Amino acid sequence: MSLVRRLIRRDIEVIPRLEDLYPRVNIPTLNIDRSKLIINYVWTIGYFELIKQVAAPHLKLPESIRRSISLRLRELVSGVSVNSNTKKCVLYLRQKAENSNDYHNYRRSGSPLEDYLPAVQFLNASGYQVLVTGDVALPDGVLREFRGMLTDARLARLDPELFDLYASTEADIFVGDPGGGVWLAGLNEIPRLLINAFPYFFGLPASWVNYKTLYDGQGRLVHFDRLFNEFSHDYELTGYTLKNNSAQEILSAIQTFLQDLENPGNPDPGRKILETVPDFIWAKHAGTRICRTWLALFDARNARNPAQKLEVG
Repeated sequence: MSLVRRLIRRDIEVIPRLEDLYPRVNIPTLNIDRSKLIINYVWTIGYFELIKQVAAPHLKLPESIRRSISLRLRELVSGVSVNSNTKKCVLYLRQKAENSNDYHNYRRSGSPLEDYLPAVQFLNASGYQVLVTGDVALPDGVLREFRGMLTDARLARLDPELFDLYASTEADIFVGDPGGGVWLAGLNEIPRLLINAFPYFFGLPASWVNYKTLYDGQGRLVHFDRLFNEFSHDYELTGYTLKNNSAQEILSAIQTFLQDLENPGNPDPGRKILETVPDFIWAKHAGTRICRTWLALFDARNARNPAQKLEVG
């Protein structure tokens, strides 16, 4: 029996070293004061190294199920001119416990459904059928209004669990709020845009991130330097206001995401920023790209020193 299992049986709290969890993976040397962490999420850094260093086959549903769901989704857009070249985008919407007193939950809820719709229209115009997963049920009229280019399992009359698995393993791109639904697509190396990202240590491999914004008691935007260094593990945010991405911010993030996918050589100003943040910031180790449009908010609103200009490319 492993040491970890023996300690668990004795009700001893276990915070294992990364070297114990991933004995065959080269783990970077980390300078982390764990007393500053509310939750022991350091294991994920070892996981990021694992998937970099150890290849694994992509996940797929049985071929008969894949074929059946693909056929149904094509039927929904049979009258749309882009049908022959239609790509798929997952839109994972997290609304768990939005009215709860559990701030670990409600802080990570996303924007209202209507704030995503301008971005959905842009994705449709770019040739993407949008498959909604997560905690939001689409209204009945949506399927007709978007001519099948926006759907969920219920409107498509598909098994919801199979639909979720299909969407997150077959999509061309993934857009989603921070929650459990963002992980599966990464196993198949599907490019992900993480919108409404929170907490500020968050970031995943093969992903772009558009964080929520934070305002102080005087209504001033808190600069990203402080978000990463002072607020990365703060869920309570006493005296501050956390704001979801607006409809325009979601749209701009998705536009930038698609531009970067089409032009891999686009500037990545967030990389230099992430090189200087504390080692417990996931995005630092995951190779995450910070959306240029999110960084531009701090320049446009002069959130730090108005004399200092931020190059966002």
